[in-house]
Amino acid sequence: MPSGKVHGTVGLLLGVVLFHDPMHMVIAGAGALLPDSDIRRSPAGKIMPLWWFLPHRHWLTHSLLSVGLSVSLWSLDSPSTALAFGAGHLSHVLLDSFTPRGCPLFYPYSKKYFFRHRPPTRKKRVVR
Repeated sequence: MPSGKVHGTVGLLLGVVLFHDPMHMVIAGAGALLPDSDIRRSPAGKIMPLWWFLPHRHWLTHSLLSVGLSVSLWSLDSPSTALAFGAGHLSHVLLDSFTPRGCPLFYPYSKKYFFRHRPPTRKKRVVR
């Protein structure tokens, strides 16, 4: 499971690659950390404690709808800020979707958790 360090690093790298600006780099990093505000021990959860009323990987923080909502809220500031924050948020959701638990990407259209990675199963050898 990706940690906050992985999410933050990927967000910062996206900010560097896409915007070449330190401010947008930090905004993309913050966007990558925000979805984990539904975890008590995460840095975002200490600042904005959504864990009080949301379970982890709730659709409100881990779906494409949530990415769209965060981009639309940040677009009130500026389009480039919205894109940086949205890129970070989207990277978080996509990284989490490749874990065994997956993410409800297409909520409310589907409550299915997508891209669940299932580790390969080992065949038990029968010793005779």
